[in-house]
Amino acid sequence: LGSDPATKVIAGYLESIADGNAFVREAEQISHDKPILLIKAGGTSAGAKAASSHTGSIAGGETTYECVFERAGIIRCDSIESQFDFAWTFVNQPLPAGPSVAVITNAGGAGIMAADAIERQGLGFAKLSDETVSKLATGLPPTSNLHNPIDVLGDALADRYEFALDVVLDDPNVDIVLVLLTPQAMTESAATAEAVVRIAGRKKDKPILACFLGAGKVEEAVMILRDGKIPSYNSPERAVATIKVMA
Repeated sequence: LGSDPATKVIAGYLESIADGNAFVREAEQISHDKPILLIKAGGTSAGAKAASSHTGSIAGGETTYECVFERAGIIRCDSIESQFDFAWTFVNQPLPAGPSVAVITNAGGAGIMAADAIERQGLGFAKLSDETVSKLATGLPPTSNLHNPIDVLGDALADRYEFALDVVLDDPNVDIVLVLLTPQAMTESAATAEAVVRIAGRKKDKPILACFLGAGKVEEAVMILRDGKIPSYNSPERAVATIKVMA
């Protein structure tokens, strides 16, 4: 898989390593070119006992595996859900140039949740340039928050999201953009998703992730995003966890 040009990401499940040196040597070479995402099971006493009865192997200490993964450049996944989150995003989005995140939202609460997650993950909150703030002021309502997180307000239609995303992606201080949407009375979820996909098709050098909240109310929009290769998550925390492994 490491030498297969059709393979962009390697994801796997691991209980034990038979030859540590060979494993690290091979993983180090591969991880420079493509992400390796592993679930390491058997980290607890109960899990280690189950692994031993399952394969007859010794699972090994958690500290040892953490050191091995760090040295080899392996990304450890805590769940199958996070593993698929990471893999899908690595396949469909470019890597960011740095850790500075800009958030666009139509709801203050969702923006605050994202801001908390960004800080907890040790990522940067992008400081928008004066030029970006001035451009945003020309197309957003006077009561919008023009600083990060950019609040396009609850009455935002698709065109307002499209304008904000277009402007923010041009800011050199922004490495990655997270688009949040909560369905409100005037929200155009599907049209907004189409706008995000449209902008992403024109500006491909920075990753764009989305978090459209609302379950069934945004189902069509989420399908549009995924068809357009835009990763979409059901919570800001899941989205930011993915940003963390990319940055």
